[in-house]
Amino acid sequence: MTLRELCVDSIPVNFLNPVPGTPVEGIRGLTPFECLTIIAMLRLCHPGREIIVCGGREVNLRDLQGLMFAAGATGTMAGNYLTTAGRPAEDDVRMIRDLGLSLLPV
Repeated sequence: MTLRELCVDSIPVNFLNPVPGTPVEGIRGLTPFECLTIIAMLRLCHPGREIIVCGGREVNLRDLQGLMFAAGATGTMAGNYLTTAGRPAEDDVRMIRDLGLSLLPV
């Protein structure tokens, strides 16, 4: 709700990706349904704002990544992240086109 008070334009969403050898390595990841619920709740709380799903989506959403858009996400980050590898950008482009969505220039 603080984000609402701040009137932010964009909300990046990162899901924890427990990396071996780090203090969070043993933490249970979220289920795809939990991730989709978080995205849907953000959409309900922040209508009209950009919701961009980034890090950890490959690990937590797995094969259901395309549903993030149905849950309310308006965008995603393609490629690698600061400390972990993402999935190939071509896979994300194909997913977006398969969903009938449009790519915007960066």
